[in-house]
Amino acid sequence: MKVEDLCGSVFSAELDKLREIKEVRATMLKRQKGEARLMRGWLLAGLAMIMVGAAMLGLAFSVPKTVETSFLYRSEGVIKPDESPMIFEFLGVGGPDSNNGTLTDRIDYDFREMDTNRGNNFVEKVEGGYRKYTLYDMRQHSHPSAIDWHFGLGTMFLIGGLACFYIARRWR
Repeated sequence: MKVEDLCGSVFSAELDKLREIKEVRATMLKRQKGEARLMRGWLLAGLAMIMVGAAMLGLAFSVPKTVETSFLYRSEGVIKPDESPMIFEFLGVGGPDSNNGTLTDRIDYDFREMDTNRGNNFVEKVEGGYRKYTLYDMRQHSHPSAIDWHFGLGTMFLIGGLACFYIARRWR
C-alpha cells in the first residue's frame, strides 16, 4: 500500500498517531506545503485582482464627463417688416393685427435646436419679414466616454479579488 493512499484514506486524528513513521511524516509535510502554496496562490491572485480593479476604477473616475448643452428656441411666426417684434404677444391677448388677423391666422411655429447660446431672444431675417426666436428650454446631454467600460471591469476585479481572499480563508 502506498503512503499517499494511506494518508488520504485515514482520518486526521489517526494520522497524527502515525506521524512517528518517517514516510507518513514526509507525505503529510508535502501535502501541507502544497496546500500552503495553493492558498498563497489564491491570496496573490486576490491581491492582483484588487490592485487591477482599483486602478481601473480610479482611471474611470478620473476622466471628466463630456456634457453638451442644447438650446431650444421657438418662433411663433413671421413678423412683417412694419410690425412690432411684440406682435404675437399682442395677438395672444386677443388683439387683431394690422389686417384684422387673429393669432390662429398668423401662427406658424418654427423650432431650432442650437449648440450655442444666442441669448433669450434673437431675430433672423426670412422671406416676408423676420422671425423672433425665444429660448424655451436647455437640455444637457452627457455622452459616455471611451473609458466608461472600466467601471464594470474594475468592479468585477474588486469582487473577484475579495472572492479569492474568501476562498483562501475557507479552504484552509
